[in-house]
Amino acid sequence: MSAIKEIIDLVQNLASRMKDRQDMEIIHKIMGLASSVQSAQFEIQEKYLKVLEDNFDLKQQLSKMIAQQEQANAEDFHTDAGLEFRRGKSTGNTWKAFCPICHVICRQVGGHYICSNSKCPMYPIKIDDANAVIKTL
Repeated sequence: MSAIKEIIDLVQNLASRMKDRQDMEIIHKIMGLASSVQSAQFEIQEKYLKVLEDNFDLKQQLSKMIAQQEQANAEDFHTDAGLEFRRGKSTGNTWKAFCPICHVICRQVGGHYICSNSKCPMYPIKIDDANAVIKTL
């Protein structure tokens, strides 16, 4: 922006030294063009600042939305008797047993908990009273 100011100053200095009328008209046109370039540059800078402000506001909104989403999906977590127990949105707000290896929900077969993932190497875990464990949570 200071370069444009220097151009305008130099042209004005040149204009004051010129005597020919035709040269003066050309110099005035150059000065007008330089002035319009300067005002266009100012408008661009204003728009750029507005974009920066909007970007900052959007980043703040995104951060708030992410925090709200994390809070909505938050789960209570507890490990007991070799199993993970979770309670939250994904479990209908009830405590459920999960595999400590692959973190898939376990199913109860008799007195044993078995991972629902057929490829998981988890051994069956025997819990005499899973409801008692869940009640302590």
